[in-house]
Amino acid sequence: MAQPSGAQPPDGPPPGGPPSGAQSPGPAPGDTAPGDAPGDTTPGDTVANTSAPPSLSPSRAGDFLTCPLLYRFRVIDRLPEPPSPAAARGTLVHAVLERLFDEPAAGRTPETARAMLAPQWERLIADEPELAGLFSDEEERTAWLAEASDMLDRYFTLEDPTRLTSGPTARSGSSTTRLVRRPGRSSRPGRCSR
Repeated sequence: MAQPSGAQPPDGPPPGGPPSGAQSPGPAPGDTAPGDAPGDTTPGDTVANTSAPPSLSPSRAGDFLTCPLLYRFRVIDRLPEPPSPAAARGTLVHAVLERLFDEPAAGRTPETARAMLAPQWERLIADEPELAGLFSDEEERTAWLAEASDMLDRYFTLEDPTRLTSGPTARSGSSTTRLVRRPGRSSRPGRCSR
């Protein structure tokens, strides 16, 4: 019976291989051993020893379609990019929303979120001082913060954060979050409740 190409017979090494009990010299320079290439596994590997398959987010796919070189710089070469006002605004809004969920459900209001904007911005500047140079004057910074406030207001038109109840936050250990549906209230605006 013929063996598949590259398969080793069950009774020993392949013809022309090292004799039984002899040590193999190992891979030649530049060769990879099984399990060395991303996604390769060998018997006995655990999940921690394998890498996740590559994935492509919609943003990165858009980068590639717009400009393959931009994709290369961002994803493959991972060149650092200077912060942009739009990216910093998104980071700020995310930080505010994270802190908003530290509040009791009844306290998760647009007013509470807006009150968190300035303190969270100061925290972000302390963590990443280069963000302070995004604005040439106070007027520009104030207009930028007003846009962040508008983004928070739009969030509240899409979601009702008082519907979520949570245990200890993810930053302090375990987290349990569950959706609480109110009678007669749709989970999404413009959709009917059933």
